[in-house]
Amino acid sequence: MPNLKLRRDRALLGSIVAIQFIFSGFFIFDLGSEILGLRSVPLSWEFREAVQLITIAALLLGSILGIIAFRNLAREHKEMDRKMLVIRSAFFELIQ
Repeated sequence: MPNLKLRRDRALLGSIVAIQFIFSGFFIFDLGSEILGLRSVPLSWEFREAVQLITIAALLLGSILGIIAFRNLAREHKEMDRKMLVIRSAFFELIQ
């Protein structure tokens, strides 16, 4: 079932990145329209707060997933080093 786990992890990461992208785009558009004077009706503070909370949550989740991915990568690297040591020892014995 590792393939299912990989698909689930990719879907989760993809959705978090999509949320980050969408709400970052909103912030950029909001700032740009405010600076350029394109907005005729101001946004309610409730809407802005909701967008900020969703963006903060997505950024935190992205950071947490990044930490988890880094730890998994470090664990896999250690495992590969251990396997290479065993293989190197076996090869050395075979040569002698």
